[in-house]
Amino acid sequence: MTLQDYLVREGLSYTAFAALIGARFPSTAERYAKGLVIPGRAMMTRIFWVTNREVTPNDFYGLHPLEDKVEAATASSHSDAADMSGADLGAAA
Repeated sequence: MTLQDYLVREGLSYTAFAALIGARFPSTAERYAKGLVIPGRAMMTRIFWVTNREVTPNDFYGLHPLEDKVEAATASSHSDAADMSGADLGAAA
């Protein structure tokens, strides 16, 4: 889940979220939420825990391993089906 989606869902302003994560300025939280700045390790850890593990470091980089595996498996099964549809199945007999 993106930080922006989390803030909207929870009804949190940038000011309120900045206070929760210990950021000095609301604009810091806004830049994180809009993807303009990727938080450093310490701040990313705070965001992870403050959001109850819903916003992960992967969300800042657009990496979603489980979704990627599902997409890869889907693509693979489609290409396998295409390979089988063009195969001469009678030749194996």
